[in-house]
Amino acid sequence: MKRSILFKAGLIASVCFMAVNASAAGTSGGTITFNGKITSSTCDSALEGSAANEVTMPDVATNAFTGDTAGRTSFNILLTSCVLDKDTGVAAYFEPDANWVDMDTGHLNNIAVAGAEGVSLQLLNGDDDTAINVGDAAQETLAHTVVPDAQGNGTLPYFVEYFKVAGGTLKAGAVQGKVTYSLIYR
Repeated sequence: MKRSILFKAGLIASVCFMAVNASAAGTSGGTITFNGKITSSTCDSALEGSAANEVTMPDVATNAFTGDTAGRTSFNILLTSCVLDKDTGVAAYFEPDANWVDMDTGHLNNIAVAGAEGVSLQLLNGDDDTAINVGDAAQETLAHTVVPDAQGNGTLPYFVEYFKVAGGTLKAGAVQGKVTYSLIYR
């Protein structure tokens, strides 16, 4: 009887083992390729003149808009302590964020509580006044690049301006936008 119980236990264990092996031997789901880059290039960055990383824009009346824009304000991202590979430049990439960025326009949403209506914020390159489509991957190739000086310092110039939302009616109130940026090296 003991032999019968041991035989049955062994048979059950064998069947379980075969079932596990059969499920592990399923079909391949596909191949994933991961691409990346290791670089010795690094820089520190900060917003010029603001320990809090804030840009104060001017107060603008609803009738002060010239076309779709008003209140253009300059700001600079300062680069310091850059250690770069030879001939490497630095650019800022303004990141996508569904809460802060209108992904259709690339503008910053007004996130002020009880804020103004019918307005967003548009970022522009400071060198040529071209609009930046925040979150667009094309920034990786189109963004303005700076080659820091021999001391490892440089400046990335930008503008921000109020932008009247298409089809919207401007209503007075506070305006606040946020954006995250990262440095890219090329």
